[in-house]
Amino acid sequence: MWQDPSGQNDSDTDAIAWEDFKLTQDATLTRVRWIGEPAPSLGFQISFWPQDPNTISLQPDLFGGPFDEHTYPSVSQTSIGNGLYSIEVQLAVPQHLLANTQYFIAIIGMTHGAFQQWRWAQGYGPNTGTFYWQRGNGSLYSRLPEDRAMTLMGPDTLPTLVVSPDPLIAGQNGTFTMIKMTPSTRSYLVYSVRGLGSTFVGQLNVTLDLAQPQQAGAPKTTDASGCAVWTLPIPANAAGRNIWFQAAQFENKTNVLTTSVIR
Repeated sequence: MWQDPSGQNDSDTDAIAWEDFKLTQDATLTRVRWIGEPAPSLGFQISFWPQDPNTISLQPDLFGGPFDEHTYPSVSQTSIGNGLYSIEVQLAVPQHLLANTQYFIAIIGMTHGAFQQWRWAQGYGPNTGTFYWQRGNGSLYSRLPEDRAMTLMGPDTLPTLVVSPDPLIAGQNGTFTMIKMTPSTRSYLVYSVRGLGSTFVGQLNVTLDLAQPQQAGAPKTTDASGCAVWTLPIPANAAGRNIWFQAAQFENKTNVLTTSVIR
């Protein structure tokens, strides 16, 4: 998808592919992995869609729109040969989805120049095909015969901290979600503008992986699943900074989350 600074955004190569999926049990999705060409310059837009309730045809609800959509300017990618890459992101907001319910995911490569392309590889699945739109064919919707290569993943056993939006926006709120920590335990969100380091915190008996960490917001108590959420204002004067976050509780800590603040 061409991100035209003038706002026209009318390249004939603009296209969206939606891969359909169902889960066999209620689950929380935290990561997505897919296969395609190397990540384009502006990263990816990933959105989750419900089934169109007004038709028995397998297609996303184009009128209602997605129930989650975020842009991921940076991703983890590994070459797997033949010009293809395995690409993975941690979702900005974990998706709590129901079993035996029709959903769709769209993964769109974002480019800053017209007629640049990013292509999502063919995959092996239930052989339901791929719902597809391209501006150059008259903006018609169609169905490709093959599935797309992607894997949906839930939280692993490691404590994890995620942020939304990423990057953060100066003057707006940011949401920090901590999962897989010890349930019903007082927890802390900390940050550093100095970067990675090693700082022992005696009251928690834990060594943080940050240099000169500072507490962000008030302590939270995790719920029965080990989750806690902080929604905090991002200072206007933080624009242009890189910030490192980590969550911790007694003898336990999450990954370090690195993000930036934009205007």
